[in-house]
Amino acid sequence: MKEWFNYINRYKKRPLKRKILFINQPLFKDGKEEVDTFDYFCQLFASLNIHLDSLKKFDVVTKVVSFDKAIEEQNLLIKYCVENPYEYDYLIVNLFSRKESIDNIKELMNTEGAPKLILIDKGFRDEACCKDDEIWKMKKTGNQMFKNSFDSFDKVMPSYFQVSWEKGGEMAALQIFDYAKHCFKKYDYNEYDIIVLHGNDCFERGLKFKQKIETLNSGFEKKLTVQELESDFSNNGGYDEINNYLNTKHNGDRPLIGVFCSNDEMALGVRRAFIDFELDSKLPVRPKIVGFDGIKDVTLHIDHQMEKYILNTVNVKVNEMTKNVYLFLNRYNTNPKADWVENYIEADCKLYKPIHQQRNRYDK
Repeated sequence: MKEWFNYINRYKKRPLKRKILFINQPLFKDGKEEVDTFDYFCQLFASLNIHLDSLKKFDVVTKVVSFDKAIEEQNLLIKYCVENPYEYDYLIVNLFSRKESIDNIKELMNTEGAPKLILIDKGFRDEACCKDDEIWKMKKTGNQMFKNSFDSFDKVMPSYFQVSWEKGGEMAALQIFDYAKHCFKKYDYNEYDIIVLHGNDCFERGLKFKQKIETLNSGFEKKLTVQELESDFSNNGGYDEINNYLNTKHNGDRPLIGVFCSNDEMALGVRRAFIDFELDSKLPVRPKIVGFDGIKDVTLHIDHQMEKYILNTVNVKVNEMTKNVYLFLNRYNTNPKADWVENYIEADCKLYKPIHQQRNRYDK
């Protein structure tokens, strides 16, 4: 009997592990072919699990939604947490679509006993997340997000952790504008085109890019016109949009000198379109591409000293983003009676630094 009581006392002293449900974006098409964003989302998944596992305080259940039913399955899982509120302590979601998930997220946040919600990699922002739709314009002050003046959330904003998309857009603009100044000196054209290729449902980085280009260009006689296109974050989507532009919309009197893509997969598709179009023989100026994410398939091109088209990419620090989630959860888990404060935390990002110092990279 004494041994039994000792066992119970030891058990009581063991820290209770908190249960987390992590919903990640699709990794495969039809269970076999990798999605274009496979590398990025695998990195996010692995980094988050490594950080959380290091604490030994959490049991993490991961659900990866299927490619063809991503929105439906993601919403079903969120709905499950609404209907079974005490099963999980925390819910971490890498949203496939903000617009299609907002009603379920609102219901979750207003359900007593529902898991605490964290959005990772894609949160509800203060910028216009969806064009011509006021519901996506949120207010923020410093690092805290407050009730917005529209009717999207009844109480508080969902906490979210992501990379500073706006800062990344500005960095890309500085990189392409530096190339634009090179073109201003070398060519006699008075106007040039720059394309920003948005990913659907994510306009923040592209809008900041456009704003920064227009600000930088304001002091120059030669003008840059930013054309906005939209695709689906895929390699083929980037290819199709630029191919269509080159064949139908390109203004010969206003050469294209740069393309900023909202992710690296689209940047690879744009590069492929440039090659297939035999761009060097048809356009007077060779346009340069800047991507976003820093995946290996793109950085390998940048590191190759003979690369013609991909100038750079914004290197996203996924590990820093997931570490912020881990630190936040650890603080709250240490003091579970504390208020769940709305958090708006961004990880840093920087332009990729090539392995080799590239000389005359604008003239390749």
